[in-house]
Amino acid sequence: MLSGFAGFLTAGGTLMVWVVMTTVITMLLQQAIVFGRLGGDYARVSLLNTRTLLPFARVSIISSLAVIGALALFPLINLEGGLELMESVPGAVSILGPLIIMFIIPVWPLHRRLVRLRQQELSGLQDRIDAVLAGADGVNLASAGIDKLLPLLNYRREIAQLSTWPFDVGNITTLLFYLIIPPLTWVGAALIENLVNLAM
Repeated sequence: MLSGFAGFLTAGGTLMVWVVMTTVITMLLQQAIVFGRLGGDYARVSLLNTRTLLPFARVSIISSLAVIGALALFPLINLEGGLELMESVPGAVSILGPLIIMFIIPVWPLHRRLVRLRQQELSGLQDRIDAVLAGADGVNLASAGIDKLLPLLNYRREIAQLSTWPFDVGNITTLLFYLIIPPLTWVGAALIENLVNLAM
C-alpha cells in the first residue's frame, strides 16, 4: 500500500511540476514576444550607444535562466527510481525549444535594426571616402587630403567592428555559467546513484 501511495505521490508531483513549468514557459514566451515587438517598432536604436538596449538583453537572459533552472531540477523528478537518461531526454528536448525561442525573440528585431543601421552607415562612409579619393592623382593620397581621409577610415573600422547584438560581456558570461549547471547536476545525480548502489 505504501509503495502504491509513493507511486501516486511521484506521479502527482511530476504532473504538478509539468503543469507549473508549462504555465511559466507560456508566460515567459508571451513576455518575450512583447519585448520583441517593442524592440522592433518602438525602441530608439543607436549604433554608438547600445547600452540603452541592455534591458532587452536582460529579459532574454533572465527568461533563459529560468528555463535552465528547470532543466537542472530534472534529476529530482524521479528520485525513487533513479536517474534514467532516456526518460529525461524527451522532457529536456521539449524545454530546449522554448529556451532558444525565449533567448532569441526579445533581441532579434533589435539585431536586425542594428544590422541595417550599420550597413547604411558603412555605405554612407564609403561614399564620403570615395568623394575624398576622387581628387587623388593616382596613388598620391596627399592630394586627396589625407587629413580628411584618415578619420573616415578609422570611423569605418570602428563601425564595422561594432556588435549588432544588445548584449554585454557580463550577460553572456552569466548565461554561459548557468548553461554548465544542468549537465553538472545530471552527472552529480548519476554519480551519487552509483555510489549508493556500490555502498549497498
